[in-house]
Amino acid sequence: MKQAIARIALLALLVAVGMAPAFADDVLYTNGPPNGSITGWSISAGDYVEDSFIMSSTAQVWGFTIGVWENPGDTLTSVGWAIETGPGGTVIASGTALVSQTFDFSAGGSFNYDIDLATGPAGPVELGTGTYYLELSNAQTVSGNPVFWDQNNGVGSSPGGPSLAYADGVSVGSEAFDVEAPEPATFGLLGIGVFGMFALLRRRIARS
Repeated sequence: MKQAIARIALLALLVAVGMAPAFADDVLYTNGPPNGSITGWSISAGDYVEDSFIMSSTAQVWGFTIGVWENPGDTLTSVGWAIETGPGGTVIASGTALVSQTFDFSAGGSFNYDIDLATGPAGPVELGTGTYYLELSNAQTVSGNPVFWDQNNGVGSSPGGPSLAYADGVSVGSEAFDVEAPEPATFGLLGIGVFGMFALLRRRIARS
């Protein structure tokens, strides 16, 4: 009985820790919202796009939100990501993010795309002060259609000039994205919940 409860407690703790990146909502860097009328660069079918961001202080990156162009009604499910020291530079961390998305608006003019906001975990990765690059690739959708990272020509919220972007190694205008970390309150609530769960389980073990 005690072993079963202990296993449940461990599983609950792992689930709680695994949920932490989903609460990434403290913006460490923003390159601005989607534009939807300039262009988008493919992050599907072997293509990749990388865009610079500036860390003004040491912090842990837990995720990102990007602006993407998709066929109307399509849903982005996952995207490959990497954080690098420079364009094509040393990879600090990488992985595949399972993303959630919300509809933002429909592109006007001659375009016929939904402009969506996609949020995914990336990390935790501790970065010091300096310039880094977020690379995205291998985007997957429910319908198998291509996904394009929105070009908004953003200049970012930190000093240091415009961000620099590359699509398949060729210089392009910069993209719409935020680099994020959990709010401190998120960790506090998570800790309270886990502590309370273990206190309850401890009482049950003592009674068994």
